[in-house]
Amino acid sequence: MAYDNGATVQFQKAFRVDTGGPGATELTGKLRDWMRSRDVLAGILTLTTGAAGASVMVLSEDAAERAAAVGFYETIGPGLPDGAAAAVRAAAAGRSLTVALDGRNDVLLEPGSGLFLVEHAAGGGTRTVVATRAGVVEADE
Repeated sequence: MAYDNGATVQFQKAFRVDTGGPGATELTGKLRDWMRSRDVLAGILTLTTGAAGASVMVLSEDAAERAAAVGFYETIGPGLPDGAAAAVRAAAAGRSLTVALDGRNDVLLEPGSGLFLVEHAAGGGTRTVVATRAGVVEADE
């Protein structure tokens, strides 16, 4: 798919997410609502969190599969203080993630998967996820 006559643009928004402790909070719906506000035909979406104890991931929307994936990271760092263990888990899982846009102003994900903020710290807290969307829009005639 070629977009020879389009203009390159970038949009950014910060999302605040309250977590109550370890687990995954889905972001897909919020991100899709935001992306509908401006048409981007093709490009990428990058999610980043600056929280030391949280990560962003593509996970299954199936609760059991998601719990198993998140549970894997919870096995990292036993014996460390909670803050240190959460930071190690977040570093292993990744604090930044980039996915492609599908040409219809949506993220390109497998059916049954979504974008999630994963909290690794026992206490949780309010986390910020910055979404940056860069891509091509139709040129004005």
